Amino acid sequence: MERASDSITCETGQQHAEPARQSTLDRLTPPSDDGTNRLDIDEADGRPRFYGPTSQLHIQRHSVPIESPSDLPFGIDIDSSPLQIMLLNTYWKIQPHAQIIVDEGLFEHGRDFSVRSEYYSAFLQSAILACATRMSTSEAVRGLGVRYAERAKSYIAQELEDPNTATLQGFLLLSDFEATRGRDRLGYLYCGIGCRLVFDLGLPENCTDLIARGKLSPSEARWRHTLFLGAFVFDKLWSLYTGRPGSVPTSILEAAHNRSLVAGWTGPATLGPWVVLCADISEITDILNNSTTLDNDAKARLADLDSRVQRHHESLPPSLMLQRERVYDLPASAYSLHIQLHGIRIVLHRLLHKAACQHMTDPNGGPPDAQTSLLAHSRAIMYENAMDIAELVSVYQQIYGIEGILTIMLDNSYIAAAMLISHVLRGQQTKPSSDRELQRLRSLADMLLKAEKHYPVTVRMRFTLSKLVNNTALAGLFGYFAKQPANSDTANNVTTVLQNHLVDLDSDRANQELAGSQDMQVFADFNFEDSAESRMFQEMDLQNMMSWVLSPNALRTGTPRFASE
Repeated sequence: MERASDSITCETGQQHAEPARQSTLDRLTPPSDDGTNRLDIDEADGRPRFYGPTSQLHIQRHSVPIESPSDLPFGIDIDSSPLQIMLLNTYWKIQPHAQIIVDEGLFEHGRDFSVRSEYYSAFLQSAILACATRMSTSEAVRGLGVRYAERAKSYIAQELEDPNTATLQGFLLLSDFEATRGRDRLGYLYCGIGCRLVFDLGLPENCTDLIARGKLSPSEARWRHTLFLGAFVFDKLWSLYTGRPGSVPTSILEAAHNRSLVAGWTGPATLGPWVVLCADISEITDILNNSTTLDNDAKARLADLDSRVQRHHESLPPSLMLQRERVYDLPASAYSLHIQLHGIRIVLHRLLHKAACQHMTDPNGGPPDAQTSLLAHSRAIMYENAMDIAELVSVYQQIYGIEGILTIMLDNSYIAAAMLISHVLRGQQTKPSSDRELQRLRSLADMLLKAEKHYPVTVRMRFTLSKLVNNTALAGLFGYFAKQPANSDTANNVTTVLQNHLVDLDSDRANQELAGSQDMQVFADFNFEDSAESRMFQEMDLQNMMSWVLSPNALRTGTPRFASE
């Protein structure tokens, strides 16, 4: 590992790196990162897997359940009527905070007869119950989620033989449940099946003739369109999460939506803005996946999309607008929308920041002044949006509790935390971090820790972030995993360097950290501390830490593969 003085990084902008010497960012990035191809071998099964540029590092760990089946409670009857009613009521209460995939009235009407119908089935009910268990304050009830999910899966063959609307809904919900268990591959495939059913069931098509013939009611036609839009949002968020192409073309969405608007369709207040945002997300992923390199044209299109996302954010309906001095007045359904609007801008500017760094280290890159300005601009945008995400997540948690945290908030919290870590550690080289920055970062760490019992995937998020801050003043903020003992000397740095903003772990938190360590036995073979990558990481230029943690190909066992190889 060369010393910082041995080469000029993209931050200085005064001269190009020598051809034989690459910047820290380049050396932390496999050759595939020079373009958009992220094909690699899954360390779990040895098979090729693809993750695109917008995916995050924490999902790269092999897709296996984090919890052990032996830990599941078997004393509770999952067919208990009071239990199921309680879980359904929980789901109906929280669903409006996110995407409305199931119409409560249509579902309950079918459930009254306990007979499979267009909007009710045992498959869909089991998927709903699985999702609802995550929101329970009871550990025993939360443990039932896997059993409900397994029951839902037992119906899959039957459902695919005779699919209906409830089939589509069940697959979308199962995809969400599996994602929060850290099983992104399974979740992605379930969402894909659901989105294929969008076309099999003809949701984007004109229902006028069927209504005229009495085959569909006007309310059913309106609901079909609402479900189509919800499936589109699911599809594009999965596309963003994995960096892979989506299944529902935006052109089909636009034609169907314009037709429905003319026909008088109205839906949830947040659904329209979500569709607009996801159309932008679709264009972003298309640009990245269709470009062999992030050339000037692609960068210009991404910059234009960033401006478009900002305009959309600033032109939300008045009922959904965020008043800075009145954050607590934001409707419950608007939090996830605002958080994703901030999150996509971080992802965009992370890519633009990286492209500018690569441009400045290119011997043929030209004058660096413009790139230096772009770097500063992107860092400022990422920092501001990360701070906003942290505030919104904190306020939402205060009002609705950790059990009410939505899945869309988890990955965006990870992105925001990575950005703030980079900012805080980089700031130690120039000026002390502010109280506000440290408080926001700590609130994200606290949320991810508390959310672990509801969403096991946060274990992997915290694990990845803990490696980022290992052997820094922030060590221990995201917990200690694998070979890092909770009484490590680095824990002493937390309160000393950050002046009591990162308090000593109290006994309750220490117990949670130890529990997290036990949950992380799946990573026991990782040996990060002993790896060549670990030694390289300890000498990493702080300005490039954020690029490392957000890169889908940075974390590998054994000796890392550098671009120079």
